[in-house]
Amino acid sequence: MADAPTQNPPNVPAPETGPGPETGPGEVGRPTPARSSLDELIRIVLQDTTINTEDKLKLLDELRKLKPPLEDRWIYRWVVWLLGAAALATVIVSAVLFTKEHQLPDGLIALGSAAVGALAGFLVPTTRSNA
Repeated sequence: MADAPTQNPPNVPAPETGPGPETGPGEVGRPTPARSSLDELIRIVLQDTTINTEDKLKLLDELRKLKPPLEDRWIYRWVVWLLGAAALATVIVSAVLFTKEHQLPDGLIALGSAAVGALAGFLVPTTRSNA
């Protein structure tokens, strides 16, 4: 009994064949998952009506895990929360020390200033120029 040729499921593009990524002198030709192909795969899963909802949720969760950490929205939320907590803790500790008439340590002021500056720099939208 001969094996039947494998076919891709409907709505799933065939894998690309051909030479791998071109490399220059001294570069290693390791294929890396392209963001556009991962986004395309997520779109295909979302649009496929043959997959039930529970399986879709599992697939999308696994695909989400493949995204680079910098694209994960929770990373940004944790950074904002931690910087905000550091700035708030600095204000509270400074207020407590000030009411007890203690000298505020320079390191505490520097820590609070750095946290507020990092939070402001993190939340300001970036502009990119096409230079």
